[in-house]
Amino acid sequence: MSTALGRLAGRLPLMAASLALATAFWFFVNVREQVEVGYLVPLAFERFPARLVLDGAPLEAVYVRLRGSRQAVEGIEPQQLRVRVDLAAVRAGGNIIPLAAPLVVAPRGVTVVGISPPAVNLRFIVRPRAGGEGTR
Repeated sequence: MSTALGRLAGRLPLMAASLALATAFWFFVNVREQVEVGYLVPLAFERFPARLVLDGAPLEAVYVRLRGSRQAVEGIEPQQLRVRVDLAAVRAGGNIIPLAAPLVVAPRGVTVVGISPPAVNLRFIVRPRAGGEGTR
């Protein structure tokens, strides 16, 4: 009986090392695992020019793919997400505004993998003057 106990005691450092290695591997796989998800994200139009109005209904949302650790991705609340569209440089007529990752407002720990469509096509017309034509 004492020989079996002696053999077990001799293997104890190897068993402890195996357990530590298995735990470290499990932690590495679970924490470093990258997950990808997609969301329909609303567009937030900023710096709307006062002299122009939209001609027609604009696109309201785009599909955004995000990547991050499982923990970061599972913690995303859809209302945290939006795509900022700066309209300060638009002109009357058709405007194609490219959408890029830096414009996406998303929580820390996730990166933007893609946006579809990659651009927004907006048409603006000049706002009619107050009082209209023919008034004096």
